[in-house]
Amino acid sequence: MPGARLYDLAVTGPRDAWAVGKESDGVESAPYLVRFDGVSWREQQLPAEIRSLTDFYFDVAASGADDAWLFASANAGRRAFHWNGTNWREERLPQAKASEDAGGLSGVAFGPRKAWAVDGSDSALRWDGSSWRRVRLPAVANAISATSPADMWAVGSKAPGPGQPDYPQMAGMHWDGRSWRLVPVPTFRFPDPVPDLAYARLHSVVALAPGDVWASGEHDYDAHGESDDEPEGESVLLHWDGGRWRRVAFPATEDCCVGMAADGAGGLFLAGEPGGKAGWRRTVKMLTPIAGVPNPFGTEDDAFVLDALASVPGGGTLWLTGYADAGRYGERPVIVRRR
Repeated sequence: MPGARLYDLAVTGPRDAWAVGKESDGVESAPYLVRFDGVSWREQQLPAEIRSLTDFYFDVAASGADDAWLFASANAGRRAFHWNGTNWREERLPQAKASEDAGGLSGVAFGPRKAWAVDGSDSALRWDGSSWRRVRLPAVANAISATSPADMWAVGSKAPGPGQPDYPQMAGMHWDGRSWRLVPVPTFRFPDPVPDLAYARLHSVVALAPGDVWASGEHDYDAHGESDDEPEGESVLLHWDGGRWRRVAFPATEDCCVGMAADGAGGLFLAGEPGGKAGWRRTVKMLTPIAGVPNPFGTEDDAFVLDALASVPGGGTLWLTGYADAGRYGERPVIVRRR
């Protein structure tokens, strides 16, 4: 179907997965949802109230065949829709306070009565089976991941602390089933003179086990081009080993990270962006390099652009979603399985 792409993915098992994106006829766009049933991917019919959200960006979270969430985000606000195995129903979200710079929603689901979401503000959203309520966080959260309802990580940014540069720093927050606490992460600093509008922030996280968590982000600034001798911004990959967060190197040719997922064998898949390479615009590699996933179309013009990846729990199967830039035929949604 021309004019469509898939930009988020949730996998609950070998026979259940969801992918969400947008389809467009060149004039108007609408949400586009597909589901894997163990045999094939099929488009899902959405109610009119969801189809009408043409200006919204969608995220998906799920715990099983009868428990999935569609999170819709736009400048006009944020909305949440729950799938109970039979139909979709909107569950009202509490409004963010005026002082909160809320952004897109991303979440995790543990069952019909337990789910969490973050939206780029300093509070999280918690679902208890009947309503959503806000829970204060010690820092701004952009992403969330979990191994269980009592072991969750949220990552984002925070105000600088004593001895740190005078610009936002990366933040890691842990939920132990009772409360959120701020966990120290490495400090990042530019040499003097510090460029204007500098920041260090984390934008994605994947929790593989209580002592094995990965987060990625960037140390950069918005005022590029104002000096002939300005410092380089950088992508950042961090690892939690159960005791502390450490920085981890990744291939110099890669710009980390479009996405991260478990490989089913105690390792990690990383999706980086190697600028200028033909074929895949974004490739999938492990920290211990493996062969890149082949271009499913075989030509540079029809290169697959990766938007999301997720692994099947407990196995080595990896699902990847995105779109094929098919030139004059438009963007076409693509799903790739790597076993």
